[in-house]
Amino acid sequence: MRLTPLLWAMELRGVGFEASVLSRASALMQQRMRAIEQEAHRLAGREFLLSSPDQVAKVLFDDLKLSPPPPPPPQAAHMQAGAGTAGTKRHRSTNESVLQELCSLHPLPSLILRHRHLLKMASTYCDGLLREATEAMQQQQQRAQRHHHPGGLWRLSTWWNQCSTGT
Repeated sequence: MRLTPLLWAMELRGVGFEASVLSRASALMQQRMRAIEQEAHRLAGREFLLSSPDQVAKVLFDDLKLSPPPPPPPQAAHMQAGAGTAGTKRHRSTNESVLQELCSLHPLPSLILRHRHLLKMASTYCDGLLREATEAMQQQQQRAQRHHHPGGLWRLSTWWNQCSTGT
């Protein structure tokens, strides 16, 4: 396998990135999320947490009176005697596919989708990478080694496997 030596070299070298660039990107995403939140509150006529599925459902379905899409047909296992949700409150989904369907009815669902996308990007890639690199740097410094490189370039150690995938 000729790819193995390349993957090994990549693991030894790590992935370089500029911490200041990730910090600026994170700050920009936070600024955009605040603007989306303000616009969402204006459209809803009140404040609510865009990251709370329950609050989003209340605003969309109770306050704005949007009709949720019909639920998927029940599975055969749910049709058995004794199975079901009698006496329990039905959960109203605000997942991505539901919000996509509601976008044609009102502008708020598309704002919620954009907010969720930015939140995921910021928390996973900007803030997450910075957090991982900072932890790695602290561990390296405890061993009297430096993980931070001149010019603001940081290196994050990685593990590459040509036979699997993962995130």
